[in-house]
Formats: sequence, structure tokens, C-alpha cells
Amino acid sequence: MGAWGNGVWQDDVAHDMLLMFDDLLETGATPAEAIPLVILDPPYGWGDDDGPVQILALAALALKYGILTSVIRS
Repeated sequence: MGAWGNGVWQDDVAHDMLLMFDDLLETGATPAEAIPLVILDPPYGWGDDDGPVQILALAALALKYGILTSVIRS
């Protein structure tokens, strides 16, 4: 489907990152534990055009939970 709006979560790739993160939280991971797990195994890998969307979505999640690090920010 692609992007359906200009909001952070109005994109299939970003939304899939959110779903993966939420699934990890539901299984008992804390937000601080979920972020590195998503980094290690993102829904779409890091080597294609989806990488920037994924890192922005990850940064938005980290910011929301107050765990945005300098590594994610840069």
C-alpha cells in the first residue's frame, strides 16, 4: 500500500515497525529491551530504501518512551 498520509505512522514500513515493537512489549519486553531487538531484526532489513523510514519510526518510538539515545538520534 505504501504511504497513505504524512504522519509518522501513516506508512506501511513505519506501521510494521510499530507493530513489531508493540508485539515485543506484549511478550514482556520493556521499551529499552525492545529497541535493540528491533534494530537487530527490523521488518525490512537495513539495506534498502525502507531503512530511513524504519529508523525514523524507531526514533519516534524511542522518543515516545523517553529512551532516545545518541546512537539512534545520529
